[in-house]
This record gives sequence, C-alpha cells and structure tokens, in this order.
Amino acid sequence: MSSSTFAPKPLTNPAPLTKSKYVHGVQCPLYVWLEVRTDAPRPQTDAFTQALFDAGDEVGEYARKRWDAREVAAGRPPGTRVTDDPRLHGQAVRETADALAAGARVIHEAAFTEGGVRVRVDVLERLDDGTFALHEVKSTGDYDKNKHLADVAVQAWVVRRAGLRVSKADVVHLNKAYEWPGGDYDLEALFVEHDATADVDAKQAEVTKKVAELLDVLRCDAQPIVPVDTKCTSPYGCPYQDVCPTRGEDVEHPISELPNCKRGQGMHKAVTEAGVHSLLELGDEDAERLLVMNKSLHTRWYNTWKATKTGERVVVPECADWVRSLTYPIYHLDFETTSPPLPLVPGTRPFERVPLQYSIHVEHEDGTIEVPNRAFFADANDPDPRRSLIEQLLADLGETGTILQWSSYEASTIRMLAENPKYRTYAARLMALIDRIEDLGKAIDDYVYDKDFHGRWSVKVVHPVLAKDSSVVVHEDTPVLSYDDLDGCAKGDQAAIMLIEYLRRETTEERRAAIREEMLTYCGMDTQAMVDVLRVVRGECDTRYPAS
Repeated sequence: MSSSTFAPKPLTNPAPLTKSKYVHGVQCPLYVWLEVRTDAPRPQTDAFTQALFDAGDEVGEYARKRWDAREVAAGRPPGTRVTDDPRLHGQAVRETADALAAGARVIHEAAFTEGGVRVRVDVLERLDDGTFALHEVKSTGDYDKNKHLADVAVQAWVVRRAGLRVSKADVVHLNKAYEWPGGDYDLEALFVEHDATADVDAKQAEVTKKVAELLDVLRCDAQPIVPVDTKCTSPYGCPYQDVCPTRGEDVEHPISELPNCKRGQGMHKAVTEAGVHSLLELGDEDAERLLVMNKSLHTRWYNTWKATKTGERVVVPECADWVRSLTYPIYHLDFETTSPPLPLVPGTRPFERVPLQYSIHVEHEDGTIEVPNRAFFADANDPDPRRSLIEQLLADLGETGTILQWSSYEASTIRMLAENPKYRTYAARLMALIDRIEDLGKAIDDYVYDKDFHGRWSVKVVHPVLAKDSSVVVHEDTPVLSYDDLDGCAKGDQAAIMLIEYLRRETTEERRAAIREEMLTYCGMDTQAMVDVLRVVRGECDTRYPAS
C-alpha cells in the first residue's frame, strides 16, 4: 500500500448522503469522503461479492412477496412498488408521495429525501393506528446490531422528518430454524422480524449529530481526519484500503505478519511504539525482548521473525515426530460445501452448511499416489445428496490409515453430519473417521516457518512456497502447476458460489456439466497440494532430523 492523494470533485448533490453512505461515514469519515468527493479507485466487484448482492436481491424479492401475500389474504391489493432505479430517486420520491396520498398500506422501496439524506425503505407498512412500520430486509440469519442498527436508524430519522409517524422499526432476516421440505418456500416461516424499535429510537439524537458532521465533511474540500479508533474492516471492509492516504508507504514484512498479531494492541503496539514497523528491523536482542506474551517469548512469533530475518526456512524438531506418527494409507481429504441463504437442498435450513463434494488423494507407504483421486460430486437432482456423500465417503476412507485435513473444516463437516438426526445410522462410523484425522494445516502452522508465507498458512499460500517445482496431477491426469492456472474456480468462495449455481433449478444441464468439471479439478487441486506439501515437509524432516 502506498500513500495517495486525490483532488476533490465539486459537490453537486444537495443530498449527498444515502443510507449506505451514512453507514460508511459512521465507520470512517474518510471512507465516505473518498466515495463521494473523489475518483479514488476501488476494486471491481468480484464474483463472490456480486453473488452476495444477488442473494440479497433475491431475499428481498421473497420478503416483498410475503407482504403482498398478507395483503391479498386480507382482501386488499398487493403492495405498491415504486421505481427502484437509484438514478431515478426523485421520481421514486414522487411515486412514494402519491402512494401515501392514495392510502397505500404497503410500499416497497419507499423513497424519501430529507436533511441532506436519501433513503429507500425495503417495506414501508401503514399500521391500523395510522402510524408506520419500517421493515429493513437483510439476507442474514441474525440481527447484527453493530452492522444493521445505523442503517435502520438513519431511515427512521429521514422518514420522520418527512412527516410520517414511525412507531416500529425492525430488521427482517432469514429464519435459520426453518427447514425447507422442498417445493415453494413457506414465506411466513422463512423470515423472522426482529423488533429494533427501542435501539432505533435511542439512536435518533446520535443520527442528528452524525448527519450534520458528515455533511460538513462532504462539503469541505479538505481530506477529513480519521479518528484513531477507526477500524478499516469493521463492521465492513473499506474498499479504499489499498489507496487510503492515511495508510503510509509499503513496509516489507510488517510486524502484522506475525500470526494472530492484533494491530495496535499488545505486542504490536509495544513494538511499533519502539519505532519498529518491519520484522526485518528487529535484531536478536530486540526480538527476544519484544516478541513476548504473558512475559514469555512467543515461540511462533519468534520463529516467524527468525525465518523472515534470515531468509532461511525454520522447521522445528516436533515436525519430524508428527510426520512419523502418520499411518498409511494416508487419505488427503478436502470437502467443498455451500451455505446458501435460501435453502436449495430439501431438508436444509438457511445458511446451513451442505457438503456436496470431496476429493481424496490416497498416499501409500511406498510413496505411490492413487491416480485418479477418489472423488464425489453430488447429483443436482438427488433428493438427499448428503446421504449419498456419506455412503461413498465411508467406502472411500476405509477403516484404517490417517486422514489428513487442512484446518479443522473437514472434521467439523463430518461431525455435523454425524450429529444430524437424519443420519444417525451412520453416526458411529462417521465419528470413527474423526478419530483418525490429523491436521496438516495446523502442523505447518505450528512447525514450519518461511518468509514467503507472510504470516499466513492457508494451503493456497503454503503450497506454491513449498512446492514451487512440483508437477501437480488432478482430475483425469490434467497437469496443473498452480491455482493461478485454474479456469473458473480457484478459490473457496468461488467454489461455494458455483455450487449454488449448480443446484438452482434454472441452471441448464450443460452448465451443470461444466461446473462439475471445474469443481472436480479445483477440489482435486486442493488434495494434490496437500500431497505435495507433506512430501516436501517429510523430506526436510528426514534431512534435518534423521530417524535414529
């Protein structure tokens, strides 16, 4: 990251704040100033973020159908929907005023502009006593006060200034207890209305103050000062972090590369206050004096610093003991799952983790690897793909040999299946699998340190560092040298999105076949990467710590 400055553009809109920009300004005044007053570059919306937006739109549509069904059931017309084009906000305000004058009970995307702020209300409902309820729809499974309150509070502030009496404000989110049996969703059971009225009312004075502050910020050509307690990633990730003028110049191997190092706290604070910002700046004595927790030298921090400072990989002796404790055959296991907001597999709930795929690379004691890898990919038309996965998984993993995972995800997925009452007949055998699992990712995290890890231990970081020259073989003997060479799916979030697309009823069989091939390649890459990493680590252990 480097320091940047951006010339301010003229402020032409008399109501420059929207509810989202208000939320951004609450998080950081520079965030909203860069957003409104400059052409500062921000990352393009990636496929994962766009999928989140699309999911939010879909959830919002179902919420509107829910209110319309209520109105029709009561013998009234469905709600009025005003134009939702953000470029036509003035038109939407006029349409909202017309609908209110006509006595509409429910207005979708109701638009208001007051006090320099423009808002849209997902569902505005006229109650029997003549007051109004604001319903803010979120594609989440809970009410998150830290994320949602500012959004709803500023809406209530604007709507009240427009002359409406708001007696209720709630966040409408998905009901994680709703189990979808298949068919049409039960719209009443699908959603939960969390009454946030008390929180919203208590926030109104603060909104008045904050709106005035943010309008002053936006009317000023000078870059605003960022408060010291501002968080760049909470409650939302700021898209301007790479160009933020306050972040300073790049630092090679910053102190924050130390694992689980909390920026601005504890050891990090002590080291930076001592004038040290890079691991390369720490000498031996300073490292032993500063890299401490609870008055003792923090071993992982120290080894990370040592590997970075010397440029030489550190492999601690315990690593050899761990490698030699593994029993053959070794099963390198990786699951791919998805957790769609709206359930797509009968018998599942909103946001429930659904495993639909796995890859297993089997490594034998003589060093041979079974080709092709063992793999499962769900049939999109299978009414119970989890049962099919369980049955093949148990057959593929056998009853003996170490099962390797990367992090605890595979064990937690198996445990989740074992604890599901639907699959109680498999529970004992699934739990027996967990007893055989060892964590390769944790072993690397605990025992292996390399400057090129940059303090991160995901397989996608570790693999290219440890296995730079490996020839990777994946599905159907296709050679792939790195995740960068994969087409379509190369990251876990992309995989989850593609699995959702695969399950959707409107997806064509041709597209499903393409997704299947991409996912088999991607998941097989993960387990082949584990094979490569273990091979390299085993070799280093044999060289450094020969068996006695």
